Amino acid sequence: MQAVEHIITKFSQGTAAKAADLNNSHVHEWLELLYVINGTSNYMFNRKIFQAEPGTAFIIDPWLPHSVGYSKEDNDLFHIWIYFSSQSRAIANPVKVTSNGDFSLRSPSLLLPEEYVHILTRRWNILQQMKTLDQATYETLMLEPLNAILDEIMFQSQWANSANESIASNVDAVIENIKKYIETNNALDCTLEKLEKLSGYNRFYLAHRFKKYTGVSIGAFINEVRRKYTRAALARGMRQKEIAAELGFSSPSNFWNWLQRNKE
Repeated sequence: MQAVEHIITKFSQGTAAKAADLNNSHVHEWLELLYVINGTSNYMFNRKIFQAEPGTAFIIDPWLPHSVGYSKEDNDLFHIWIYFSSQSRAIANPVKVTSNGDFSLRSPSLLLPEEYVHILTRRWNILQQMKTLDQATYETLMLEPLNAILDEIMFQSQWANSANESIASNVDAVIENIKKYIETNNALDCTLEKLEKLSGYNRFYLAHRFKKYTGVSIGAFINEVRRKYTRAALARGMRQKEIAAELGFSSPSNFWNWLQRNKE
């Protein structure tokens, strides 16, 4: 796997995004990394457009807008998305984009060791407070922890005993991928039709397998993801109109009705 050559952060200078780019974006409460393995595309992050090419890593801070999904201009891409659910837990999901923005979640998802996650998040939390640093310094100081994580992903993918290192061995890897997809997209556009396409399973079998593996239905899981996001967004001071858009509701009134039915 190619080492990180260029890092994009919230301090990076890019081209101002257009309104259409911002319409196809979302925000969430966790740290996320995007690493480009193959293919070149434009990516919107922090209201700016950057070229995402092999060797590029994006450090996406909580609550910063960034593109969700892929556009019709995206072809022949291979990305790794790393989702940090806490300061000590992160899961890497490989994503393959074929043509016209169509993509699939590749197995297996990989659980990163806590020590790797802690080192990266600790260093980044310290550095981002030092606003006098220039981009070159950010890149220099973040290269080693990022490359260490990529090396661990490659090691797990090729050599590690999956019983200890991979989520995918003794559980249903496809369902785990679907769970992470729903969570990382705030349940936006997570219809059975879309999940069927991503997983490669018939929607009826997918629903059955999801319930067997998680203990809850896909609809119940989506509602819980929405409730969690709503709590965090309201605490942050986001308006209901903004939350409704993030969660994919067609109008604030529809969101309000859902909220009344799903209060805890």
